[in-house]
Amino acid sequence: MCDFSLKQDLFSLLAEKGAKLIGAADLTGIVSNEMQTGVSVAVPIPKSIVEDLKTAPTQAYYEAYSSMNAKLDEMVSCGKEFLRDRGYRAFANTTKVVKQDAHWCTRLPHNTVATRAGLGWIGKNCLLVTTEVPSVYPAC
Repeated sequence: MCDFSLKQDLFSLLAEKGAKLIGAADLTGIVSNEMQTGVSVAVPIPKSIVEDLKTAPTQAYYEAYSSMNAKLDEMVSCGKEFLRDRGYRAFANTTKVVKQDAHWCTRLPHNTVATRAGLGWIGKNCLLVTTEVPSVYPAC
Protein backbone atom coordinates (compact mmCIF):
# COMPACT_ATOMS: atom_id res chain seq x y z
CA MET A 1 0.00 0.00 0.00
CA CYS A 2 2.17 2.83 -1.32
CA ASP A 3 -0.23 5.76 -1.58
CA PHE A 4 0.01 7.46 1.84
CA SER A 5 -3.25 9.35 1.37
CA LEU A 6 -5.11 6.17 0.41
CA LYS A 7 -3.69 4.35 3.43
CA GLN A 8 -4.54 7.23 5.74
CA ASP A 9 -8.12 7.44 4.41
CA LEU A 10 -8.61 3.66 4.65
CA PHE A 11 -7.22 3.50 8.18
CA SER A 12 -9.46 6.43 9.21
CA LEU A 13 -12.52 4.61 7.83
CA LEU A 14 -11.59 1.41 9.65
CA ALA A 15 -11.05 3.32 12.92
CA GLU A 16 -14.47 4.98 12.50
CA LYS A 17 -15.95 1.49 12.14
CA GLY A 18 -14.38 0.45 15.46
CA ALA A 19 -10.94 -0.94 14.71
CA LYS A 20 -8.58 -0.34 17.63
CA LEU A 21 -5.47 -1.62 15.84
CA ILE A 22 -4.88 -1.34 12.10
CA GLY A 23 -1.85 -2.33 10.08
CA ALA A 24 -0.73 -3.05 6.53
CA ALA A 25 1.47 -6.01 5.66
CA ASP A 26 3.61 -7.04 2.73
CA LEU A 27 2.23 -10.39 1.58
CA THR A 28 4.54 -10.89 -1.37
CA GLY A 29 5.10 -14.61 -1.82
CA ILE A 30 2.71 -15.65 0.94
CA VAL A 31 -0.27 -16.73 -1.18
CA SER A 32 1.05 -17.59 -4.65
CA ASN A 33 1.72 -13.91 -5.41
CA GLU A 34 -2.03 -13.31 -5.67
CA MET A 35 -2.01 -10.68 -2.94
CA GLN A 36 0.75 -8.18 -2.41
CA THR A 37 -0.67 -6.22 0.52
CA GLY A 38 -2.91 -7.15 3.41
CA VAL A 39 -4.69 -4.94 5.89
CA SER A 40 -5.39 -6.21 9.39
CA VAL A 41 -7.82 -4.82 11.94
CA ALA A 42 -8.27 -5.87 15.55
CA VAL A 43 -10.60 -5.15 18.43
CA PRO A 44 -9.92 -6.04 22.08
CA ILE A 45 -11.61 -8.96 23.75
CA PRO A 46 -13.14 -7.88 27.07
CA LYS A 47 -10.79 -8.77 29.92
CA SER A 48 -13.49 -10.75 31.72
CA ILE A 49 -13.85 -13.03 28.70
CA VAL A 50 -10.10 -13.63 28.58
CA GLU A 51 -10.06 -14.43 32.32
CA ASP A 52 -12.88 -16.94 31.88
CA LEU A 53 -10.94 -18.69 29.09
CA LYS A 54 -8.32 -19.79 31.61
CA THR A 55 -10.64 -22.61 32.65
CA ALA A 56 -12.80 -23.27 29.59
CA PRO A 57 -14.82 -21.47 26.95
CA THR A 58 -18.01 -20.05 28.42
CA GLN A 59 -21.34 -18.99 26.96
CA ALA A 60 -20.19 -15.36 27.33
CA TYR A 61 -17.11 -16.21 25.26
CA TYR A 62 -19.19 -17.76 22.47
CA GLU A 63 -21.51 -14.75 22.43
CA ALA A 64 -18.59 -12.29 22.39
CA TYR A 65 -16.84 -14.35 19.70
CA SER A 66 -19.89 -14.22 17.46
CA SER A 67 -20.50 -10.52 18.08
CA MET A 68 -16.87 -9.55 17.56
CA ASN A 69 -16.56 -11.59 14.36
CA ALA A 70 -19.64 -9.83 12.99
CA LYS A 71 -18.07 -6.47 13.87
CA LEU A 72 -14.76 -7.45 12.24
CA ASP A 73 -16.59 -8.74 9.15
CA GLU A 74 -18.39 -5.41 8.81
CA MET A 75 -15.13 -3.47 9.13
CA VAL A 76 -13.21 -5.44 6.54
CA SER A 77 -16.18 -5.46 4.15
CA CYS A 78 -16.28 -1.64 4.34
CA GLY A 79 -12.54 -1.57 3.71
CA LYS A 80 -12.95 -3.85 0.70
CA GLU A 81 -15.64 -1.61 -0.79
CA PHE A 82 -13.54 1.49 -0.09
CA LEU A 83 -10.63 0.01 -2.05
CA ARG A 84 -12.79 -1.36 -4.88
CA ASP A 85 -14.44 2.03 -5.31
CA ARG A 86 -10.93 3.39 -5.96
CA GLY A 87 -10.11 0.76 -8.59
CA TYR A 88 -8.20 -1.76 -6.48
CA ARG A 89 -8.78 -5.49 -6.41
CA ALA A 90 -9.74 -6.18 -2.81
CA PHE A 91 -10.87 -9.23 -0.89
CA ALA A 92 -12.45 -9.24 2.58
CA ASN A 93 -11.38 -12.24 4.63
CA THR A 94 -14.74 -12.56 6.41
CA THR A 95 -16.18 -15.51 8.28
CA LYS A 96 -18.54 -16.07 5.33
CA VAL A 97 -15.78 -16.50 2.74
CA VAL A 98 -12.91 -18.06 4.68
CA LYS A 99 -12.77 -21.77 4.01
CA GLN A 100 -10.97 -24.13 6.35
CA ASP A 101 -9.46 -27.41 5.21
CA ALA A 102 -9.62 -30.72 7.09
CA HIS A 103 -6.89 -29.47 9.45
CA TRP A 104 -8.76 -26.22 10.22
CA CYS A 105 -6.25 -24.20 8.21
CA THR A 106 -7.12 -21.36 5.85
CA ARG A 107 -5.26 -20.12 2.79
CA LEU A 108 -4.39 -16.83 4.46
CA PRO A 109 -4.93 -16.80 8.25
CA HIS A 110 -5.88 -13.47 9.77
CA ASN A 111 -3.01 -13.82 12.22
CA THR A 112 -0.48 -14.05 9.40
CA VAL A 113 -1.51 -10.61 8.14
CA ALA A 114 -1.65 -9.16 11.67
CA THR A 115 1.83 -10.34 12.64
CA ARG A 116 3.35 -9.33 9.30
CA ALA A 117 1.76 -5.90 9.80
CA GLY A 118 3.62 -5.65 13.11
CA LEU A 119 0.50 -5.52 15.26
CA GLY A 120 1.72 -8.14 17.74
CA TRP A 121 2.40 -11.85 18.09
CA ILE A 122 0.23 -14.94 18.39
CA GLY A 123 -0.24 -16.23 21.93
CA LYS A 124 -0.75 -19.81 23.03
CA ASN A 125 -4.47 -19.05 22.84
CA CYS A 126 -4.08 -18.46 19.08
CA LEU A 127 -5.14 -14.84 19.53
CA LEU A 128 -3.15 -11.73 18.68
CA VAL A 129 -1.30 -10.38 21.71
CA THR A 130 0.01 -6.84 21.66
CA THR A 131 1.54 -4.24 23.92
CA GLU A 132 -0.47 -1.48 22.22
CA VAL A 133 -3.44 -1.95 24.52
CA PRO A 134 -3.28 -4.27 27.53
CA SER A 135 -5.60 -6.93 26.17
CA VAL A 136 -5.81 -9.74 23.65
CA TYR A 137 -7.16 -9.22 20.14
CA PRO A 138 -8.85 -11.27 17.48
CA ALA A 139 -7.38 -10.13 14.20
CA CYS A 140 -9.11 -9.90 10.86
